[in-house]
Amino acid sequence: MRANKFAFAFGIFAVVVGIIFDVFSLFLKLGTNDSATGILWGSIIIVVGLVFLSIDHSHIRYASLAVVGIGIFYYFLVQTHYNYITSIFVAVLIIAIIEFGLRYR
Repeated sequence: MRANKFAFAFGIFAVVVGIIFDVFSLFLKLGTNDSATGILWGSIIIVVGLVFLSIDHSHIRYASLAVVGIGIFYYFLVQTHYNYITSIFVAVLIIAIIEFGLRYR
């Protein structure tokens, strides 16, 4: 029981840190590689937090995955020099893989 409480607390901590990291990186220098890399790391931290949370409610998980998807989209948008089609395709593919991993772990 104690391990489950620790995992839940760590999950909440990771999600909060990831969101703070995303917001800070977004306003650092909008549209630069540094901002995009920071947002990617914030999205990765949020995904790690979601794994530890083990949320059964799909609407909370989908809202968190939407934030992660927007972060991944922004990263690939900046890296591909604003190629929207490629960025959307890659973001949807990565979110689908993350959702598959969260659902069937």
